[in-house]
Amino acid sequence: MPSADISPQQSTYVQNSYYGETSFANMRNDTSGYSVDTTPDNTYYTIGILRGNILGTSVYSHKSIMMDFDLSALPSGATITAVTLKVKGATMQNLGGGYVSYTAQDCDAIILKGNFDSSIDTNDIDAFTGFTSGWGASDVTEYSSNWGPAAGGWSTSDFNSISLNSDGVSDANNAFVAGARLKFYIGDYAHWYGNDDSFHNADLKQTRMNGHFDLGNSDSPFITVTYTEAVSGPVQEFKISSGTLSVKSGTLTIK
Repeated sequence: MPSADISPQQSTYVQNSYYGETSFANMRNDTSGYSVDTTPDNTYYTIGILRGNILGTSVYSHKSIMMDFDLSALPSGATITAVTLKVKGATMQNLGGGYVSYTAQDCDAIILKGNFDSSIDTNDIDAFTGFTSGWGASDVTEYSSNWGPAAGGWSTSDFNSISLNSDGVSDANNAFVAGARLKFYIGDYAHWYGNDDSFHNADLKQTRMNGHFDLGNSDSPFITVTYTEAVSGPVQEFKISSGTLSVKSGTLTIK
């Protein structure tokens, strides 16, 4: 089958708060973020959760990646059969130094169906389908299983392949037919998506992963779309002037 590599129109991370929220639940329920980074290559991490301490108060913050894809370059009438996200991994430096030292743990990620528009801003911190206060796995639409360093098999020097599930492929076809963009919201899997704060049970703890998510470089992310092309050909006319048409088996459909 033919395939096409398509780069994102947007690829950015959004951080929920500069100082952080005072509870894990408030962090997950944030509807307004603090910052947007449209060049999201980062020395430390691009996806993850951090529990810090500000003047004796525990604070939580998270980073998520958002990206979207214009599928209009595919041939008219094509049917998408598979979509694979390609992300080049990256190494990380530990946060801290001086008087502060963080306990860090690798995380994994998941792709959810995004619902942001063509200009991502801080209010898109909750821009995934199914977000509601106290949201859980049953509310959202997953496009992938978990992937990343904690899931295993993650390269920090080469591109990693993440296959979309049937919901992701179906929505890719819907977006293609509608002339809309296919939208990914990518967040921490085990903790943010799984609503599990067991690791973040003390200050100065961080779950994180890193990858090259910026645009316009040789290591930038992209999707590989596999598709079938529309079948075209002359319309055959079938005419019976006289006699008997007998169908011994199967189905005859006349439109």
